[in-house]
Amino acid sequence: MTARVLVCGQDRRETTEVAGALSGVDGVELVTAVVGADGAVAGRDGAAGDPAVGDYAAGVYVLTSAAPADAVDAAAFARLQALTGAVIAVATGADRYQDAELVRSASARRLAIPAVHPVDPGSDAGVADVRAALAHPPRTPRPEPARARPPSGADGRTLALEKAERTAYLRATVARVRAMLLADAAERYRARVDEYRAAAAADLDPRSIARGLEVTTAALEVRLAAHLRAVYRGTFAGRPDPPTAPEPRLAWPAPPSVRTERRRPEDAAMLVVGASAGLGLGRALTVPFDLVGSLRVAALPVSLVLGVALALWLVRVRRRAAARNQARAWAIEAVTACRQRVEHEIAAALVAAEAAAGLALVREMDRRSGTVRAPDASN
Repeated sequence: MTARVLVCGQDRRETTEVAGALSGVDGVELVTAVVGADGAVAGRDGAAGDPAVGDYAAGVYVLTSAAPADAVDAAAFARLQALTGAVIAVATGADRYQDAELVRSASARRLAIPAVHPVDPGSDAGVADVRAALAHPPRTPRPEPARARPPSGADGRTLALEKAERTAYLRATVARVRAMLLADAAERYRARVDEYRAAAAADLDPRSIARGLEVTTAALEVRLAAHLRAVYRGTFAGRPDPPTAPEPRLAWPAPPSVRTERRRPEDAAMLVVGASAGLGLGRALTVPFDLVGSLRVAALPVSLVLGVALALWLVRVRRRAAARNQARAWAIEAVTACRQRVEHEIAAALVAAEAAAGLALVREMDRRSGTVRAPDASN
């Protein structure tokens, strides 16, 4: 008989990777799902909402070693325990984060379990232990199905503590996201600068530069939107109707126009230098002509032709080098201007999102506080 095991977590990609690494256990069928903002299991075989009791023999809850389990994880884990009675918690990224062990310990305390197993789907580290546990999952008493709802606030003090906790989480998470995004932006635009420095002058046309900057900025916009959704999901975890995170739109300036002015004094100087060098070279080459009386007359014209040819060649080389340097300087200037504007837009979007989330949190707490105090007001 095949036992079905539900593998779920907040991160779809990590959940899928863990399920793939755990596949192959005899008599076990793995089903992946994603946990929603309210702690409910969504995306399970195209269905939404929690599965029914008895649908699965065990569960695997996927966490990350980057941050401890939050309120959404606690609510989802409690629901999974109530449905299966045997849940194994795993955490990815143990080899990528320095404080992974401390984070797993904090997650275990938050979920009220003995330990969180470290796994690495890429190298199969820790996968064998989890497979063995799935073959004989530990049975635990089924708790009551938990709703992804923090304490409702039977009094004003409970609401104040909840508000302080959510506000602290909001500020800390926004600060962390700001640092991550600014570092990511710096790395992406630095890579563009390195690319343009190594490119040929013909590849540094305005359209290709603008297209590259648009691709980089669009990628940062997608990351910013994903982080804002995660911030709102964690800040309003457990609330029945959490507000929707804003969709940021990063505006960036068009690349500066290419300067096409010529450096005429430099051209004239190079022409004089080239002519002088050419005349000297021509004179040196025509010394044998002086030894032959009939060729002495041709020495001067040959020297002049060589001088003019060398002067023109030097001017052409200098212009090409100047054009290449000018194109590279223009490209770097465009990247710098775009980076400054985008970093400002990211910071502004995070400030606006934090302010909106804080205002929504205050309004919700005021509403709940008024609901709690309503019976006292009637007496």
